[in-house]
Amino acid sequence: MAGLPPSTITYNAMLNVYVKTGDWASAWAVFEDLRAKGDADQWSYATLISGFESRDDWETALRLLSEMQASGLRRNAAIYNAILKC
Repeated sequence: MAGLPPSTITYNAMLNVYVKTGDWASAWAVFEDLRAKGDADQWSYATLISGFESRDDWETALRLLSEMQASGLRRNAAIYNAILKC
């Protein structure tokens, strides 16, 4: 990302684009980067959970939800919306 300092917001924006375009390898790489830096937030998880839900991959969506809760992150409106779709 030349010219733009990476932040959680810019990473989440990239994650959202990758999920919406079906580029799962890139989406997962961005998420892993966020997780490794300790910067994955509720929006990061909500984006992936919603994406996996749209692919009918309920198992992965629910695993990510459990992982998010174990990390101490609280659910927000985006998480509840993603869960309701599951």
